[in-house]
Amino acid sequence: MANLVGLANRFNTIQTSEPVYILNILDENRSSRENILRIRELLEKNVSEFNNLNETLKVITRVDLSISSGIIRAAKEYMVSDIIFGLGEKTTASERIFGNIFDHLLNSLQTLFAVKMDGNLSEYRRFVVNIPANLEHEPTFFSVIRKINRIPDPETELEFRVENDDSVAKIKSALPKRNRHKITYSSVGFNVPEGSPGTVHILFLMRKQSVSYNAKNNTMVHKAISSNSTDDYIVVVPGFE
Repeated sequence: MANLVGLANRFNTIQTSEPVYILNILDENRSSRENILRIRELLEKNVSEFNNLNETLKVITRVDLSISSGIIRAAKEYMVSDIIFGLGEKTTASERIFGNIFDHLLNSLQTLFAVKMDGNLSEYRRFVVNIPANLEHEPTFFSVIRKINRIPDPETELEFRVENDDSVAKIKSALPKRNRHKITYSSVGFNVPEGSPGTVHILFLMRKQSVSYNAKNNTMVHKAISSNSTDDYIVVVPGFE
């Protein structure tokens, strides 16, 4: 949970400082009042470790027939822009990405960040962002790029792998002029990224109704995750609002 909360905190800026909701969905058929209170107390205890975030962190416990519908309902109610969630270890890589929960969340309008990181956020020294063609035409492009830029620690390498110069120009316009990272750009085309120690790959999975939807890109993401060639990664699904 620490990495998820850490990401959400880095996405926030001093100017916006919007609440970070820690959402826990319980099965309606298996939840008793005692169980709900116990889980809520456990979450609040873990949250207390983030003393500097107490003002913005809010724990929400919901009872719903399914996890995905509970997440979508809460996202609408609290008007959140991004949904950040971890990918479990008990299912196969393919199920993690294209399983029922993920499929249902694709019906939402929010930007999704699916996170699989074994180490602590501050331990990674390199982030590789694989930019699909025409991503710059998505309505949340600038928001997503700026949030990705806030993920690494200072002095961390941030590499953008792009397919054309138009993408590079748009990325540069989205980033601050004075950047705290070592930023590089490269052109590698559609390649399945290989994992390496200390590196996090950021991949984009596009909804079919997206302007930049490309079946070849989505297949590449699927292969990268299902082959386990990428150990630590964040899968981003750009939203529409």
